[in-house]
Amino acid sequence: MPAQLLDGQKIAADLLRDLKSEAAHCTTAGMKPHLVSLAVGPTAGAKAYAARQAQVCSELGVGFEERVLSEVTTERELHAALDSLGRDPKVTGVLLAMPLPHHIDPRRAQSAVPVEKDVEGVHPTNVGRLMVGTQSAAPCTALAVMELLKATGESLRGREVVVINHSEIVGKPLALLLLQSVNASPTVHVCHVATRDTFAHVQRADIVVVAVGKPGFLHGEHIRPGAIVIDVGINRVPVTDAKGIPAKDRQGRVKTHLVGDCAYEEVRESASWITPVPGGVGPVTVAMLMRNLVLCTKGMLEGAGTWKGGR
Repeated sequence: MPAQLLDGQKIAADLLRDLKSEAAHCTTAGMKPHLVSLAVGPTAGAKAYAARQAQVCSELGVGFEERVLSEVTTERELHAALDSLGRDPKVTGVLLAMPLPHHIDPRRAQSAVPVEKDVEGVHPTNVGRLMVGTQSAAPCTALAVMELLKATGESLRGREVVVINHSEIVGKPLALLLLQSVNASPTVHVCHVATRDTFAHVQRADIVVVAVGKPGFLHGEHIRPGAIVIDVGINRVPVTDAKGIPAKDRQGRVKTHLVGDCAYEEVRESASWITPVPGGVGPVTVAMLMRNLVLCTKGMLEGAGTWKGGR
């Protein structure tokens, strides 16, 4: 029996509906959630992500600004801009768009993000809080995976989880979030480029989270029957005809479409649950960004002694 679909669009819509009322409560309490996306130099990826943020913020009735600094902005100038956002009482959330130009150290830049307005959970203080389980905001993609697993209704207790990614926005924070799951206690394996036999780990796993950026990396033969598969990969590949010839549009450009890291049709025949690409992890990641924004706003209200609602 084919896997059940984890519809990220629907899950995100349900989350955003609840967040809209929480955001309105913040505004009534005296502080309207307001997100600023700060980029250094224009990049197509950052611009598309900012457009999606602007759309969702509009739907929630919260503030949004996209600020793009010159690509020749110095590290000192970037830190000054972040410091200014930290001091602005109208700004409740700050997102530093990646990638940064080569002349700017991303770790130092993340350390300059105002910790109480860090909607991506990347500031070292928030990373440390995640380690001990006292964080409010955490990396959005890792939170999205947790939300998708929750949507299955399946218990994680005693399950074996394999995460194929050890980045600071997916693999590492996700492993910590899984280990901190209340009454869950899964066993977590994190695979990476130096793992000797990743597929051997995958074939034993009850839950597989893959984020390697390689289309068709996982096939049906790799998946244990009944496993839950969360595909975080986003890959743009050519649209081809039955003979494998790339299709072109009227301007002669090769048509492309998005796929994940799984050979989807194969994997869904073995899995019990699976996320589509697009429409799986992506929409929920944006919803988690909005949740972090609301949490940051609540934290600022509590600091001002004006918040009367619950978390």
